[in-house]
Amino acid sequence: MIGGIRIWGPTGLLELDENSFTVRVVYSALIGTVGSSTFVSIPGVKPSTHIGICLPNGQYSGDPSGQDASLSQFDVQMLTDGVQVWFRNRNMPTGRVGISVQRLLVFRYR
Repeated sequence: MIGGIRIWGPTGLLELDENSFTVRVVYSALIGTVGSSTFVSIPGVKPSTHIGICLPNGQYSGDPSGQDASLSQFDVQMLTDGVQVWFRNRNMPTGRVGISVQRLLVFRYR
């Protein structure tokens, strides 16, 4: 074993070791809109081992038409040593820009 942790269950069987798939939160912050996107520096993150997502921090407006700009999901682009958070779908430059505050979560997975 190079490094890691091993956990045995109450029956004595190995339940978690250094080869198990795990996920942990490495960054969490509230992100509000400033322009069309923002870069968040997070040293050590890589697209090959990390993933990011933005979740609403509060209730959406409840607009039944679904056309409220606060309903727009932020788009997280993983980069080396940081993430670019787009306040719209980054593949649609003319798309609706979100106006809500959302929580950015970055996970490391194995």
